[in-house]
Amino acid sequence: MPSFVPLIFLLPVLQGCLVVRTPKCECPVLALTSSNIAENVESHEFYQNVSGYPMASPVVKSEDCSVSMYCKGDYSLVVFDEETATMSQLARVHIT
Repeated sequence: MPSFVPLIFLLPVLQGCLVVRTPKCECPVLALTSSNIAENVESHEFYQNVSGYPMASPVVKSEDCSVSMYCKGDYSLVVFDEETATMSQLARVHIT
């Protein structure tokens, strides 16, 4: 047995895991209801088109950089993009 083999047992054994902490990615999402829609999007041009209809809060699921929303029952989902939407850009007000 070579003389350096016992030296191997003297070396510390290192074990570890690499942990990468990426910055949290969040998309601001607010589920609108009949009680908070006026204070949040009343100044939006499309507000008058939806404010007269019955409303229910959507189911919102947010994980890391993805957000999913859907409505229960026969409701349609309306999404306001309050940063860039105008009446000429209705593609930013999504109705599904």
